[in-house]
Formats: sequence, C-alpha cells, structure tokens
Amino acid sequence: MIRSPFRNAKPKLILCKVCKVNRVAKAMATVCGYECALKKVELDNLKKAAKREQEERAAHRVKKQAAKKHGEWEGDLQKLVNKWVRVVRDVNEPCISCGTTKTVQWEAGHYIAVGANNTLRFVLDNIHKQCHRCNVQLSSNAIMYRVALVKKIGVERVEWLEGPHATNKISIPELQAEIARYKGLIKLADKEVV
Repeated sequence: MIRSPFRNAKPKLILCKVCKVNRVAKAMATVCGYECALKKVELDNLKKAAKREQEERAAHRVKKQAAKKHGEWEGDLQKLVNKWVRVVRDVNEPCISCGTTKTVQWEAGHYIAVGANNTLRFVLDNIHKQCHRCNVQLSSNAIMYRVALVKKIGVERVEWLEGPHATNKISIPELQAEIARYKGLIKLADKEVV
C-alpha cells in the first residue's frame, strides 16, 4: 500500500480578509465562514458605491468646467492673482494708499479699476495690497495710491498704466493656463513658508 505524503500534513492556515483571524484553509477561500462572507460582500458593495460616487463627482466637475463662461474664468483668475499679491508679493508691505499695517481685512486693490479698463485687470503693476478702508470705503483712495505707486514702481510705469490701452480679451485656454500658474506659485510660496 502506497501512503500519500499529504495524509499527515497539517492544514494550511489563511488569514480571513474580514475578521483577520487565521483559519483552516478551504479551497480558494478568502474568508473563514458565512458571517465573514456576508460582511465581505457588504464591504465590497460599499467600496463599489464609493468608487461610483467618486467617478460621478469627477464627471460633474468636468461638466461644470466645460459649462463655465469666460467671465467665470476671469473671476477665478482674479481671485488667485489677488491672493498672490496679498499673501506672497506684498505680504510684508503696508497699505499702498494710507500706509497702515492693521486692517479688518487685507485686499488687492487696483489703481485703474477693472470697470474702467478690463485690459489692466491682471497687470501686476496695477494691483497692490490695500486695507479694506482704502479699497472699499474710500474707493481705492486714488490720490494717495498714485503718490505711493510712483515711489514704488516709478513715474514712467504709472503713466503707462494711466495711458490708453488696446482692448485685449484673454482666451479661455490662456486663462486656464494662468490659473494653473498662479495656483503653482501660491502652493510654492506656502511650502517655502512652512
């Protein structure tokens, strides 16, 4: 009589994927019993639902981005440019108009208003850190703004800002590229601070 080499072999133990306990191995089993099998199915269904929800959110984001109008892209870029001016470039500067170092809220004020000339909307020489009082309550405090701006960037550049400018509408792909660039600049500045 021939003896099988597997007759006295100890059963192989597996780690149950649900309860994490070593159990006797069954052919192709990943769980130890009926209760764990039910829990595994439930967990798999939850994972699938979460993945489906994540994919739906991503698809919604893509649709939302595709439906954005030109003005919305300009607004998104304006927020990033203003943030970069306030928290990176002019972070240690006082208010350009009145020189205060304390305010309710710091803002990025335009010397030439966006409504007056949209072409200068994103020109950095036109945007500087301002206190809330000067920017909102005093409508940019333009006279004092100009005096400080001449000291900061020079009379030639101020006169260029005040001069005539051809209308220049930035395309949506250019706006998207600038948004990505300013996000990168802000993120880089945040890393340097930390």
